[in-house]
Amino acid sequence: MTIYLLLFLIAGVFLLNFYSSRWTGNGEQPRRKGKLNTYKPTMFQVRELIIKGEKDMAIKYYCQIFSVKREDAQIAVDELERSIQEKKK
Repeated sequence: MTIYLLLFLIAGVFLLNFYSSRWTGNGEQPRRKGKLNTYKPTMFQVRELIIKGEKDMAIKYYCQIFSVKREDAQIAVDELERSIQEKKK
């Protein structure tokens, strides 16, 4: 009986080590190698780009933030640009 328990514990430790190893692809590996892109633009950056006059980059960032088509992002950035200009007046 104790032999079965010992074998069960050894198998459990082996499986635990295997699961946390690099062969299982647990999600941490790409981050360590620098392959996982964790950068996400913000609406503050979109606003700053509009103020600087870099409208194309603002549209690109807007598409990345909200996962919308370029045409929809262009309409939204145009509206943001109008609202920023109105606040400056």
